[in-house]
Amino acid sequence: MKPTDSPIWKTVIYSRDLLTSGFFWKFGNGCQISFWFNNRIEKTRLNCILNWSIDSILWPKPKLSDFITSEQKWNLDLLKIVLNNHPVIHRIVGVPILINEVEDSFCWGINSSSDFCMESTSWLAHGFHASEEMSWPYKWVWNIDMMLKIQIFLW
Repeated sequence: MKPTDSPIWKTVIYSRDLLTSGFFWKFGNGCQISFWFNNRIEKTRLNCILNWSIDSILWPKPKLSDFITSEQKWNLDLLKIVLNNHPVIHRIVGVPILINEVEDSFCWGINSSSDFCMESTSWLAHGFHASEEMSWPYKWVWNIDMMLKIQIFLW
């Protein structure tokens, strides 16, 4: 960012990283999902789980569909070759493959409904996870007897 950028643009740039950490690919036919960089197991990219740098990956551009056989099963032999028989293969083959040809799509992976909402975005921005049993620290604002617009301002 430049110092001359508008405050709105700065907010958009800040929000971009926040939003990309919340969006996940919804697995369809696997033709658009990068095997290394979009394949998220436990909300982490595969190359990060393996602790492999981008430069050390010999085949950097495969899609998930490259690892699915014509019988709609994981190509276990290819996975073993590419991943050097790493134990992460068991987590990959645990991901179910859809039988029909549905396109890959994005979903909001922060809440259980997969629908984007401001509540889960606020939790993400403050470093909380939906799975954590925490109460929102500013909930007290809604218990104050005052005008709604002031409550919204305080929140």
